[in-house]
Amino acid sequence: NSGAEFVFWIDSDALMLRPDRDIRDSIVDQADLHMTWHSSDTGRSDWHVPNPHYNAGVMLVRNSAWSRDFFARVWELRFAKHHSWNDQAVILQLLGYRKSIGLGDDIEHVPDRGHVAHLDCEWNSIPGGVMADDPIIHHYAGMANEDRARLIALDIKYLAERRGSAAFREAISHQISLWAADVRRRRNEMSERAWLATEIERLNREAADLER
Repeated sequence: NSGAEFVFWIDSDALMLRPDRDIRDSIVDQADLHMTWHSSDTGRSDWHVPNPHYNAGVMLVRNSAWSRDFFARVWELRFAKHHSWNDQAVILQLLGYRKSIGLGDDIEHVPDRGHVAHLDCEWNSIPGGVMADDPIIHHYAGMANEDRARLIALDIKYLAERRGSAAFREAISHQISLWAADVRRRRNEMSERAWLATEIERLNREAADLER
């Protein structure tokens, strides 16, 4: 119950770009959990945007009774929902946002939602996904590790130049996002081809079994 008033969580695949900004300026009074809402309405999309959802890669959490209880429930359910989004899927489930994780329609009235506030997309911009014009953090979520490492290394190369004009920062962030979008698109096409090849192989086996 003691200690810091807030915890600022950033996933390990996120890169801080602008040390001139302070997350404390984004605190919403009475809110216990601040997260970025990703949709076509909250940022620019350079490729594909899934169903609107909160992304848990960057969170500002108030040290409160509600937060401690909420994340205790997240911890308890962490293995109950097998989903590629892991803990984020559990958070969305508890907040009633079921559609984005394939559980059906969203639930309209969920008391926990009253404790959550929107964190601007600039704090959690996903290259190739939903982006702010001048991001504070690039979050390389949902990528193969080798693609993520390559893009982060490229991003780091331009960190010094970002101290210049906002126009340059916007231009390089947009370019990196376009590169990430291309990587995501290629990976998606490879996955679809692999799935199709597997299905064709399965159908061929079944056809051969029927002929026997």
